Amino acid sequence: MVLGVIVERELEIPYRGFEKLLRDLEEIEVKYHAVVLEVDVASDHARIHLLCGIGCRDVYVSVWDCRATLILGDKTERDLPLNDEQKKILEAWKHYVIEDENGGALNWSGIYYPSHESLQVLKAILRGEAREAWLSLNALRKRSIQKI
Repeated sequence: MVLGVIVERELEIPYRGFEKLLRDLEEIEVKYHAVVLEVDVASDHARIHLLCGIGCRDVYVSVWDCRATLILGDKTERDLPLNDEQKKILEAWKHYVIEDENGGALNWSGIYYPSHESLQVLKAILRGEAREAWLSLNALRKRSIQKI
């Protein structure tokens, strides 16, 4: 993987039980600066589908013509297999990045970079962890309100 580029990647690792797999997934996400999108488990191995490069400067929200779009390297949110709940949380996340973190607005065209903390929320959104993403996003909002 080249830093600064978002790529999809598949890995195959030995399957040695569920708890070990969870630890392996956490290590893989850190090692590859990635988010795990999907895991298929067979009796002796697990196939892991990753989106690598999350956390670099190629992840941002682009605002143009009063529309916000998540950009992941050469991909946009439209290229991702998101369910309705993920799309709803992603919309709230984009507004947070634009307005709270960067002091922007939907009517100010530009590029808005997320903080490290909000990238963690994005990872939860992409993993489909709706509850965790909502809780984390709300905690970030509360902290930004307290700063005012």
